Amino acid sequence: TLKDIQLDIDNFVKDGRILYLWSRYTGLGKTEFVCKLLKTYLAVACIGNGFKDRAYFAYVPSLLLLAKEFNNTSRYEILDSLNSLDLVILDDIGAVQNSNYDLTILSNVIDTRYRNGKSTLYTSNLSPAELENVIGLRLKDRICSDIVLELKGGSHRRGTSKYVRRGES
Repeated sequence: TLKDIQLDIDNFVKDGRILYLWSRYTGLGKTEFVCKLLKTYLAVACIGNGFKDRAYFAYVPSLLLLAKEFNNTSRYEILDSLNSLDLVILDDIGAVQNSNYDLTILSNVIDTRYRNGKSTLYTSNLSPAELENVIGLRLKDRICSDIVLELKGGSHRRGTSKYVRRGES
């Protein structure tokens, strides 16, 4: 499914499609997969289109932290970008306990993109049911309204392989 999305990424984005890619485990490549989709989209979309901003990658815990520190002008500029760009990746949604303010920021972005038919890629370590417990039914319903994929397997990160490092037994 991810390969099919990548092969037709331009139409995926034009059609305002949504992907929720999750895995109970870390290190399976969720972020890597959505970044590949992002790179493919930028390669296709930017041919002959100059330097127009088209996409945004946001690690959700950092985005929410920064949203608290922005001055009003910067906050609105970032939110306007997140709400208007063709493609946005919200990586690691539900990774931290959210305050009411955090949920307001997420709600604004998720709901606006959904209503405007903008394509969004989400990654998480939460199942859809667990996500609902963290962000509520309304936002979970929008996030999981199109393609929901679960990755299974073991970590691909360095140091988690079956091979023993030097000096280890």
